[in-house]
Amino acid sequence: MTLDKFRFTQGEPILVVASLSGRQVFGDTLSATLESATKRDKVDSADLPATEDSGYYQGTISSDHEPGEYRLIVEARVDGRPVRHVSSLSIEPDLGDFGGIDSPYVSGNDLVIPVRFDPDHAGYYALHSTGDLVTRHLLENQARWLQSEGLQPLKILAVMDLAGAGGGTELADLAVSIAYNDSWYNWPVKQAVRAFTGIDPQPDNLGVVNDLQTNTARNLSVGPTAIPRLRFVGGGSSYGGITKPFIAGTDDGVVPTHSACGATTASGIDSCSNSISLAGKVSGQNGPSGLYYNHYPILMSEGANHSAVKDTQTGNISVPVVNNTVLNGLQIDFASRTYNQRAWWQLWGSGDQYVEVPNSNQTSMSNLLYTTLNN
Repeated sequence: MTLDKFRFTQGEPILVVASLSGRQVFGDTLSATLESATKRDKVDSADLPATEDSGYYQGTISSDHEPGEYRLIVEARVDGRPVRHVSSLSIEPDLGDFGGIDSPYVSGNDLVIPVRFDPDHAGYYALHSTGDLVTRHLLENQARWLQSEGLQPLKILAVMDLAGAGGGTELADLAVSIAYNDSWYNWPVKQAVRAFTGIDPQPDNLGVVNDLQTNTARNLSVGPTAIPRLRFVGGGSSYGGITKPFIAGTDDGVVPTHSACGATTASGIDSCSNSISLAGKVSGQNGPSGLYYNHYPILMSEGANHSAVKDTQTGNISVPVVNNTVLNGLQIDFASRTYNQRAWWQLWGSGDQYVEVPNSNQTSMSNLLYTTLNN
């Protein structure tokens, strides 16, 4: 069974192609079921009828569902017995109509490429993942760009970086490597890269992936900024865990913790804190040796994957790191509670100490961010 990609925009049809061959007895139709990756609830289904080409079946299933991680299950009956194949995919929100790119022009030493964007809904849009790197370049240059046009610089209070990839990701390093070495033995690595990028990596289609290489990203617009960068970090699994073996330290399935936290080096780490784990356990941790200037890890969540940090997924405990402080006039005041918990094998004693945002598993991390900081 194959998909043309692993990341789909909400409402985009998901094309599914499957093949069966051999001496077994097959039916004329296969079934495809889409279910949520967390709750395993069925959200859609479709039949895959046989095509004119012997052994091939094809159909589409809708992606017009809540953004998040999903499992696509294709089932066939072979000699009267069910046979299943499961693939992981993600559905991302449709933010609106990107009308295209206007004519580029040179302004000073900068190449300016205007992009027309017509959002579906009014309001605030937070940049996620690669947006961390884009925003860093904007913050370093926006005053000069605007003043050269006779305009006042933007007044920015703070930046919220959700699963920020400003420190790059080892998956981008892999993508570039695979693009120039398409040997058969790289098949497992190629599948991980396809899950991350949604494409078969080739030298001419990498785009921003080039900038997300760890060494490249960490040398782009790295000057100190007076604007606080508030970091919101996940440690869950994406794409069925296929990408995790290729990323240093803990990660959210796409972005390593060293990048999401704002660590000054690309060394693998397990937490944004040296004393609190992503699960909230208060104990010594393999944390960052240092953070970029004005970068503050605010919330961590062991269960939230790359998409869940920004979407509406619930069920994940959020852990406060930098809290009860004021950053550039913005009050950081997440509720918190500390408690002790014994593991099943601990027969006596008070157990280990944990810290969490109370009832944070009842809401999404992005909604928790909004309701707490929008005060």
